[in-house]
Amino acid sequence: MEEPDIIVPGREELAYLLTEAAEIEHGLMCNYLYAAFSLKSSVDEGLSEEELAAVRRWRSTIFTVSREEMLHLAIVNNLLTAIGWKAHFFRPNFPVSPGYHPPGVNLFLAPFDEDTLDHFVFMERPEGVDLPDGAGFGPTADYVRVANPERLSPSAYDYQTVGHLYRGIRDGLEGLCEKLGEKQLFSGDREAQVTADLAQLPGELEAITDLASALRGIAAIVEQGEGSPGHTEESHYHRFCEIRDEYKAFKAKNPDFAPARPVARNPVMYKPPIPAGKIHISEPAAARVLDIGNCV
Repeated sequence: MEEPDIIVPGREELAYLLTEAAEIEHGLMCNYLYAAFSLKSSVDEGLSEEELAAVRRWRSTIFTVSREEMLHLAIVNNLLTAIGWKAHFFRPNFPVSPGYHPPGVNLFLAPFDEDTLDHFVFMERPEGVDLPDGAGFGPTADYVRVANPERLSPSAYDYQTVGHLYRGIRDGLEGLCEKLGEKQLFSGDREAQVTADLAQLPGELEAITDLASALRGIAAIVEQGEGSPGHTEESHYHRFCEIRDEYKAFKAKNPDFAPARPVARNPVMYKPPIPAGKIHISEPAAARVLDIGNCV
């Protein structure tokens, strides 16, 4: 299905789109790490040596993907800083409420299983690839985010893939450079950006100073993970597909294969006013551990 173009009439809309991209990268990183930490770590937990070797491989891959999401978050914040905004590290609590992101962007904390892998593949799929989301990860409400580029306030667009969001950001950067000029658009303080000398992340992390460096940053994000039409074997999409296929092979060989512990889905520390889809952690020792994690 053809998707509408994302219109970027000014700097504020571009910043709005970049802050949404930062929150999605941040949220995906948390989702991946949660699933990775749910994986078992010894044969004492009911795994054979062959199964344990595969689980360790999967955990390592997911950790690598998560570090690359940290790189994406850093690039997006460099883009924000470059256009005169501030870095954005906010993210909503899990599960993200309906309407906050488009209907196809659902961010949950869930243990590693086949449905969760299907969800990760769905989130990282390239533009034009039509796949179902993992069972239990679809939108919990029917809604449309209606954008109105004629208004002064920035608009929230709907898009099917994260790659489409980045395509809109790329087009917005090019359009605003023509409209304002590169020097005027990239007016932020270069020294406020994070580069490779400060953060050792897996990939190129350079200061954004002009359109060329901005487009290199966008290309790095898309090609490494979200929505690259010519995805490589190192893309997040391909790596999650490989893990899913191997998981299915182990499950066919051993129907009792359970690589993850039965951890909580969407745990919350405070008793939620709307409890649906959340698990309130009320046991005192567990709540204290959750509190430490939140503070860190």
